[in-house]
Amino acid sequence: MSQDIQAFTINQVALSYLQQHGPDAFPITLVDGELKTENRYPTREELTAWTGVSFDSGNIGKKTFKTIKVQPKSQSCCEPGSGCC
Repeated sequence: MSQDIQAFTINQVALSYLQQHGPDAFPITLVDGELKTENRYPTREELTAWTGVSFDSGNIGKKTFKTIKVQPKSQSCCEPGSGCC
């Protein structure tokens, strides 16, 4: 909280929680505006359940990249102004 106090004043759920319980009750976890955990960080299992993203130990620290194939302009079937894009 000391790193970004404004984030807690903008979010009504977090602000209300802060006003009711004080800063010592943090950390909290909000998912889609709903308070999911308080006084602790979520487990990997909880994060997976809420997001659908697997956080197994074999993937921790690895970056996930999505590869997109892009054709060079000279081989493109769609030229600027052609109306196909």
